[in-house]
Amino acid sequence: MVNQDWPNMKDVESDQSAEAIQSNLNTPNQSSSMIDSSVNIYDYNRKFQTAFLLSIFIGFLGADRFYLGYNKKGIIKLFTLGGLGIWWFIDQLLLLFGKMKTSNGLRFADYQTSVRLSWWLFLFMWVVVIPGIYLGAATIYRNHQPVLVLNNSSKFDNLLSPAPADTITPLGHTVIGTGDATGLNVAVAKVIQNPDVNGPPAKIGNQYLEVDLYVKNTSKTMLAVPDTFYYRTSTGQLIGVADDKSDVQIVGKQPVINLYLAPGQYNNSHYLIYQVPIGDKGELIWFDGYGQINSVKLAVFSLF
Repeated sequence: MVNQDWPNMKDVESDQSAEAIQSNLNTPNQSSSMIDSSVNIYDYNRKFQTAFLLSIFIGFLGADRFYLGYNKKGIIKLFTLGGLGIWWFIDQLLLLFGKMKTSNGLRFADYQTSVRLSWWLFLFMWVVVIPGIYLGAATIYRNHQPVLVLNNSSKFDNLLSPAPADTITPLGHTVIGTGDATGLNVAVAKVIQNPDVNGPPAKIGNQYLEVDLYVKNTSKTMLAVPDTFYYRTSTGQLIGVADDKSDVQIVGKQPVINLYLAPGQYNNSHYLIYQVPIGDKGELIWFDGYGQINSVKLAVFSLF
């Protein structure tokens, strides 16, 4: 009978355990991998660039808050006009510094790639655009304010309704227009001899004379200011405005020609310019109508 060497059962079990351990060491931890892949800190549906553009252009209406999912705060921001601009400004800084997340607590995936350009846009908006808008609005408001005082004493408060044909209206006193000029109140606000002009020089023996008008529209419709203002020399000669036939302009100001006024609007920044004899002490004649010196004379304004 042949003897056979049978393997020891304890050795077999030991070998199987060793193989199982080695297999486990070579197999990735599936549960750990599943946990890591499920963690997401970024919101891929909302973009930082979009949120910032909404914030800087219409953020005062709450558009950025609505976009990020903060609907209640968006409504408050809308009705307060961005907290009178303060909240609007602060939200832009929060976005730029990465302090504002979406309503579900996630960050922007495109923050790092978009923030630098957004900073340049922010600086341009608050250093150039917004101050420019403010200064422009302030200039328009200032130009539409009436001149209240002239020569330290005269005011636009003596209304003549209307002035007799050759009654001299003093500098700074107002005349109420009639006829085609009904609804317009006019006064001479300022007279400047030899103003700074763009254009050809005055003829020999003449000089340029600037007459600034105060004009107010008291009607309920849009009105054009008539161009029938003539300079009458001390010898009785009538002279039309110099910018009607030559390209002469006063630096930094607008002519009365083509000036339109809305109901209730007033203006004292527009001028008339004449080329008159040097040293002449003439007057300004206001005629009814447009370009018609043979029409009714509404007023004679003293210029000196």
